[in-house]
Amino acid sequence: MLSFKRPRTDNCKTCDLLDCKIKLKNDESAMAKQQLDLHHRKTEKARSLLNEDICQSQRPGSNTCCISMDLQQMLFVPTLTHSEMFYLRQLSCFNFEVRVEDIG
Repeated sequence: MLSFKRPRTDNCKTCDLLDCKIKLKNDESAMAKQQLDLHHRKTEKARSLLNEDICQSQRPGSNTCCISMDLQQMLFVPTLTHSEMFYLRQLSCFNFEVRVEDIG
């Protein structure tokens, strides 16, 4: 099943930009407020479509296959803390997970 969790502190770039414009309380504030409302409505529409797809994929006889991908973390190798190593080139190790499930 495809699922998303709410971010703890992350906001999207559009929300942050429009929030800053609204806080300025100038001529652009009213327009920014309208854009932010539209942005939130589009987000809610996308979430509702996602929930509909989840419900549809769980019906008996559904031929839906679920693929989930997660770039879990980027690790630097070697992990050393002295200042000279910080400025030297290190090997970047990407921990990428792919999981495939047959729901039907």
